[in-house]
Amino acid sequence: IHNTPLEQMKLRALSLVLPFVAGLAFAELDVNIPRAEIAPGVQLPLLSLGTGGRATAQHAGVRSAVKTWLDLGGRGIDTAWLYMDQADVADGISASGVERSDIFITTKLLVCGGGAITRWFVESDLRRLNTSYIDLLLLHYPVGFDCAETWSTLESYLANGVVRSIGVSNFQQPHLERLLRTAKVKPAVNQIQVNLWHHNDETISFCRKNNITVMAYSPLGWTGTPPNVNNTNQTLANPAVLALAKARGVTPAQAVLRWVLQQGFPLVFEAHSQGHMLQDADIFSFSLSDHEMALLSSLRSSASWLAAEETPELIGILGQSGGDVQSCSEVEAYSKNLLKDGLLPSSIPAFVRKGIADVAWWTTGKQTMEEYEAVPNEDCNTRMRDVSVLSTQAAAARARELTGRKIQAFSGWKFAYGEGVKNGTTVFDALAQMQAAGVTQAFVFDQDFLAYDDDWIGLTYRQIRQYLSEHPEWKVSFTGFNGFTEQQGYLELLANKLQNQIQLSYPDVSLKDLCVVLPSQGVPQPAEKGAGSGVPRIRALFKRLQGRLPEYNLTLVFTNHGGGPVAWSAPDDKQKIPQMAKEYECQHVFTTPILQWPQTDYTVYVFQGNGTKDEPGYAKTFTAAKKTYRYAPAWDLAAESWRGRPTPAGQAVPATAIDGAMPSFIAQMVTDILAGKTRGYDLTTIAQEQSAVTFV
Repeated sequence: IHNTPLEQMKLRALSLVLPFVAGLAFAELDVNIPRAEIAPGVQLPLLSLGTGGRATAQHAGVRSAVKTWLDLGGRGIDTAWLYMDQADVADGISASGVERSDIFITTKLLVCGGGAITRWFVESDLRRLNTSYIDLLLLHYPVGFDCAETWSTLESYLANGVVRSIGVSNFQQPHLERLLRTAKVKPAVNQIQVNLWHHNDETISFCRKNNITVMAYSPLGWTGTPPNVNNTNQTLANPAVLALAKARGVTPAQAVLRWVLQQGFPLVFEAHSQGHMLQDADIFSFSLSDHEMALLSSLRSSASWLAAEETPELIGILGQSGGDVQSCSEVEAYSKNLLKDGLLPSSIPAFVRKGIADVAWWTTGKQTMEEYEAVPNEDCNTRMRDVSVLSTQAAAARARELTGRKIQAFSGWKFAYGEGVKNGTTVFDALAQMQAAGVTQAFVFDQDFLAYDDDWIGLTYRQIRQYLSEHPEWKVSFTGFNGFTEQQGYLELLANKLQNQIQLSYPDVSLKDLCVVLPSQGVPQPAEKGAGSGVPRIRALFKRLQGRLPEYNLTLVFTNHGGGPVAWSAPDDKQKIPQMAKEYECQHVFTTPILQWPQTDYTVYVFQGNGTKDEPGYAKTFTAAKKTYRYAPAWDLAAESWRGRPTPAGQAVPATAIDGAMPSFIAQMVTDILAGKTRGYDLTTIAQEQSAVTFV
C-alpha cells in the first residue's frame, strides 16, 4: 500500500507536518543517508549539505543550517576556503553535539599554488574547521601555478592521515589528463556541475573510465540570475518534470535529485529549512524507470531557452586602483606625476602643475622617501598592484560560483604616472581589454577607498565615460559601486571583520582593557566639506560602528597632516596617538585600517608600525608607554599569512595573501544586481546607448 503514489504523497506531507507537533523527538525525523566508497576505507555520504550559496554575512544561517542537518541525521557537510564560513560550520557542528568521527567534511583549497601555499590552505582550514583531519579535500579550480607540486603536497597530507581522501572540482577532461601525468594518487572525486541542463558527458565518461567518482553540485540547476542561468525555476516548473513528479507522488525537486543520484553521482544540495532538508533527503525510497530517466535526460536537447547559454555573454569586473611604486627609484617620479597629472585640476596649465609638483617634492620629498623606506622590504614595494589583481580575481571567481555566469576579472590603475615609473595597465588599457574580450555588462569598484570620494572613484567613472564616448561601437553598461561604506550588509561585515581581527590578536584580553585605533586618510578641512569628499562618510560609518559595538573602545584618527596655514582632518594622529599612550587607561592597543582602506599600503607599515622621524610610529609610542601593541592588515590580506609581508622582491604575491571577506561581499553584490535586487545598494550606472553615454 505504501508504494502507491497517493500513499507516498500522504507520507511526505506528514513528514513536513510532524516536526511542528509538540513533543516529537528528533529520532522520528532522522534521515538515513547511504554512503559510497570513494577511496580505501573512505565512505562518502551520497548527500552532503552545501554551504556555499549563502551570503558571506549570513554566518548565523550557516551555523543554523549545519546544526539542523546534523540534528536530522545528515552527516555530509560541503564547504570551501572561498566561502569564508568554516568557523560557522565548526560552530554548527559543535552545537549539534554529533561526534566528529560521524561527520564527513568536504572542503576545498582555492587554486594551485605550489607546496607552501597549499600547506597554508590546509592548515588554515584545519584551524577554522576546528578539526584535526579533513575527510575530503578538493582542489577547487584548475587554475594558478604548479598544480603538480600542489597535488604532490595533497598526497603528502593523505599519506600522514591529516586528509583522508583528495580530489578536484571543476576539472574537465584536459585538466584531469594533465594532472594524472604526474599524480601518484588519482583524485578520488571530481566535483562538477550536474543537472538537467548542464552536464559535461565527456568529462563524466573520462572519470568513470579512470575510477574517479563524479560528485554533483547544483543538482537542480544554477540559482543565479535571469534570464538564462536562473534555471532552477526552469527545472521545477518544467511540464515534463511536473507530470513525472505528480505521477510518482513526489516533489519536482525529489524527482530531479533522484535522476542525478540514480546515475551514480553523490550530490551536494542546499536547503535553508528543516522541511526542505527532509524533502531533499527523501529520495532513497523510490527509483525512476529507464523510460523516466531517458525522459529527463532528453530535456536538455529540447530546451530552446538554453540556446542563449551556449554562447553566454561575458560579464566583466573591473577592480581599479591608484597603483603604487614598484621600486625605491620610482618614488620621486611617482609622487610628482601623481600630483601633476592625477590630483591637480587639468584646468591648471601643465607647466604650472609641474612647478607645483617640483616644489611639493622639494619640501616633502625626504619625508616621503623615509615613509616608503619604512616598508619592510628593501625595494619600497608593498605589492599593492599584485594584491589588487588577486582581489579582483577572487571576487570574479566567487561571482562565477554564485551565479553560474561567465565573469572575468580586469584590473587597471587610475593614473598614467609618466616617465620614471612602470605604469602597468591603466583604466583605459583595461577598458580596451574588456571591449576586445566582448564584455557587454560590467561592474567597477575602487581598490583604494571604502567610502565614495569623487577624486578617486569619481575619476574612474569619468574615465569610463570618456572611453565610451570615444568608442560608440562598444555596446556595454557599467554598474559602479559608490564605495562600500553605505552598501547594505556592509556594517555587519565590518563589525564581524573587526571582531575577528581582535580575537586573533588578543584572544584572552578583556574589552575593557583594550583600545582600538582606526586610522583613516585626512584631507584639508575645506575639502572635507566639499560634496565629493569621502571623509564625512568615514565619520558617519565610524559612528554607526560605535553604535553596533558599544562595548568596544574605538578611536578614529587621521594620518594626513598637510602642513601650512590650512587645517586638516582631526583628530590628527600626530597629536592623538601620544595623548592615548599617556592618558588612556587601557593596557592593550590594537590598530587596523579597515575603516578606510581596502588595501594595505605603505602607510600601514609607517603609521601603524615603528614610523619615521616625522610620523608618530604607533608601535614605538605605545610600547614606550608600557602598553601591549598589535596591528592588523586591511581587507585585502588574510591575518594568518600577513606577518612578514609584503612578499620579497622577485616573488609573486601568493593567493593565500588574499582575505576572502571583501571579494565575497563584492561577489554577492554582483549576484544581487544581476538578479535585479538593487534595493539598498548605492550604485552608479554608465551605459552606452545609440552612441550616447547616459549617466544615472
